[in-house]
Amino acid sequence: MATDEEPVQTESSEETPKKGGRMKWVVQMDDNVYKPPPEVEEGDESALGYLEMEKLLELREAFNVMDLNGDGLIDFEDLKGLFLSMGSSTDEETIAGMIEEGGGPLNFEQFAKMMILKTVDMDTEEDLRRTLQLWDKRVDSGFISEDDLLLDLISKGDRLAEKEAFKALEEVVYKKGTESNFGSMGSPMVDYPAWCRKISAFRRNPKDNEPPMPLPETIKRVEQEHEASLAPPEHKN
Repeated sequence: MATDEEPVQTESSEETPKKGGRMKWVVQMDDNVYKPPPEVEEGDESALGYLEMEKLLELREAFNVMDLNGDGLIDFEDLKGLFLSMGSSTDEETIAGMIEEGGGPLNFEQFAKMMILKTVDMDTEEDLRRTLQLWDKRVDSGFISEDDLLLDLISKGDRLAEKEAFKALEEVVYKKGTESNFGSMGSPMVDYPAWCRKISAFRRNPKDNEPPMPLPETIKRVEQEHEASLAPPEHKN
């Protein structure tokens, strides 16, 4: 049964949640305790069998934007521009190594595999939502108070420094609308489903007894849906 009690952070990693990375919070509300799943190591190819189609379609669109000459390949300069647009300070040696790792300029399947494996240690959207939902006092409203999150991060559990707490929330997505950005107590309201989509991994949690889908088959489906989205709408007579 849902209550109005605030979630209590009972344990916490000493690390600040990485920008766009795992949200290492352990929270508790009444008898409902959620802990992040075991760490998934970077490069773990078992995650390739269960992927979020929506995020892969977004990645396909990003690939198109970066592929300036339209040859279906991404080279060093393209990849460098991607990381700069993401606010990443990835050095040129690392970028060159990524291109070399793919055997030269990357087609979409090679690019997707590289990005999935580089971010596979991030939480899934489902896991992130399950965590943040514990702050949703109206139950499934889709919005939580930024002030409540900051207060718990600073004052409970291992207690992050204020600067660290603000950094942990620096990529939040706020509720749209000037007036509706604020809750009844004047706190900015976070659209946590949108935030979770933004910072989650490409991988997803498998359903019960769901077999993995080979990456080439997944990429084929992505390409088909991408092509369908580019097709002009049919005109009805």
